[in-house]
Amino acid sequence: MLNEHQNVQVQGKEKKRWPPLPLSTLEMQKKATQALHMPGERIMKVAEELYQAGFISYPRTETDSFPPSQDLMVSLCLCLAHSQHRH
Repeated sequence: MLNEHQNVQVQGKEKKRWPPLPLSTLEMQKKATQALHMPGERIMKVAEELYQAGFISYPRTETDSFPPSQDLMVSLCLCLAHSQHRH
């Protein structure tokens, strides 16, 4: 019995895509409610559990843009200092 082989050449261009933007808390809740058919309260509880376990990151604010005058490095340092004092 003979094995038949066929060579196939694939041509195409490599495409680079940006990763999707993170969802706001509200958008995450809406999409998860629709996809999982669970109430929003349960979605948020599961999200919090996943966050606490280190599996996901989700925003705790709806702000995703900041004024040019805001020094994000100072804000980051303040957040880090605050989180170090909590433990």
